[in-house]
Amino acid sequence: MAGTMSNAITSPPIIGRAYYPALVAASTSMWAIILGPVLSTIPNQVDSIAPGNKVFGLALVTGIAGIVGIVTNPLIGHLSDRTRTRFGRRIPWLLGGMALILPISIIIGHSRSILELTLWWTLLQVGANMLMAPTSATIPDVVPERHRGMASACLGIAAAAAPVLGTGVQTLVSSPSQVYMILGGLICIAQLCFITTLRNDHTVPQAHSRTKKRMYWEHMIPRSKDFWLVCAHRSLFARGKNMALAYLFY
Repeated sequence: MAGTMSNAITSPPIIGRAYYPALVAASTSMWAIILGPVLSTIPNQVDSIAPGNKVFGLALVTGIAGIVGIVTNPLIGHLSDRTRTRFGRRIPWLLGGMALILPISIIIGHSRSILELTLWWTLLQVGANMLMAPTSATIPDVVPERHRGMASACLGIAAAAAPVLGTGVQTLVSSPSQVYMILGGLICIAQLCFITTLRNDHTVPQAHSRTKKRMYWEHMIPRSKDFWLVCAHRSLFARGKNMALAYLFY
């Protein structure tokens, strides 16, 4: 992600043990609202709205949101790298993501058309990306290098636990509006706990001369063969998993 590859002037990383469980909770709740509704809530909504054209409707809703997500994730990561505030670089984006997700999670369950559902689901993905890129970027910001493997493992745990949480909520409540509101509420609680662990993060963007700025943009696209192999692997793996998940309900 773009947010993980920036140069920064940093104070020595100061994080407590609470950072790691908070990272798991924040990432799990975030992925739960991305992956959970796709398993049954959105297919069920599409089936209710357009039962005779549900496959196309689901493709439209998830396809447009997916394309927007592909664009906004690295863009938000880059913008968070360049953010300068008294609260650091990541916290404003995390607060912004919560501010976007919370009202949409109240509205989206009442969608009455495919276009309306597509709009709200797409905006929800933007809000999730406002959390995703900055959350991952906190690892190089505040975690000592020798502990970054543990932090990366926390993200892996979250990706595995999120579908369980999402489907668990959908099993407990039958109303789509309640599903989104519960998942949105869990995101806010988890993110607020996570933000408290970042209070000592004072990283700021490094000032660049014109030459350094040119070099920065030249290195925005890595030339490493290993990087692109890893990128291709993760892309294919995620695409295969999500293609199966999206149509599992039908």
